[in-house]
Amino acid sequence: MKFAGIAAMAAVVTAVTGAAIPNVNAALAEVHQVTGDVQGLLSGAGSEADVAKLVSQLEKVESELKKLTTQKRDLIDADVAAKADVAKLANVDADVGAHVLKRGL
Repeated sequence: MKFAGIAAMAAVVTAVTGAAIPNVNAALAEVHQVTGDVQGLLSGAGSEADVAKLVSQLEKVESELKKLTTQKRDLIDADVAAKADVAKLANVDADVGAHVLKRGL
């Protein structure tokens, strides 16, 4: 019984983590692109259109980082819930053990 609960919690954490990984990669790719664009603007090779593109990219990065923050909160919540469920299962296991010992005596 304990292992089924732990496996279920692990599945939830894995699912949330798996969803977060592509967003991390997307945010990092966007940051890399923005860095290159900023270097181009600083070298004087930029136009107004380049600045608008950069602003758009920065807004995308902000959006991705907000998603990651939400997913991080979801992971923390899943971890707290998993720990609570494991603690409950340990209590149930202890209660069953005590009941079995009591009946055996």
